[in-house]
Amino acid sequence: MSTPGTYTVGCEYLVASNIVTGVASALATQSLAGAVNRTVVVPGVQVAWDNCDCGQLALVVPRHYTSRDFPIDTSTLKTGNCDNTYVVADMYLSLVRCVPGPDEDGNPPTVTDLNRAAEVSFGDMWIMRQTLTCLLRTYYESPPVAGLRIAEWLVTDDVGLGALGGCAGRELHFKVAWWADCGCGD
Repeated sequence: MSTPGTYTVGCEYLVASNIVTGVASALATQSLAGAVNRTVVVPGVQVAWDNCDCGQLALVVPRHYTSRDFPIDTSTLKTGNCDNTYVVADMYLSLVRCVPGPDEDGNPPTVTDLNRAAEVSFGDMWIMRQTLTCLLRTYYESPPVAGLRIAEWLVTDDVGLGALGGCAGRELHFKVAWWADCGCGD
């Protein structure tokens, strides 16, 4: 019998896709810049900005590890399968939007335009952090339904992105853990 919040096939994608959808909805109704044009769960390490259309929200899972004491990585310790009780996914939300750049004559953007872009970026980060925290708390506290139950979670830091190619934004890092189904016959 598996523990509520046990890592099973598909549960991670379900949580990830629900997070990116929920955060996108919050941005659409609360952000000074409005909705993002593109939302995606990325199965790699880097997010391509090639087609961000000045508003792209991506959820990325660059790393998994096991742990016996969340959020500490104990995957390299000499142990048996059942000593590490969690499967942990490092995740981050990446949000990029258009930012002002030089005009056709090479003049820099105005201070007013730059300040407005910063206001949007910081506001978006607050919306992302609040929405993510609420969603993760719900997935942690709720009864196990359709793979959305998680064993542990932690929202950590955020970092700036860009400006590059007329886009800039923020990246919000977090960890999600499920109970490891180690096959011990529990």
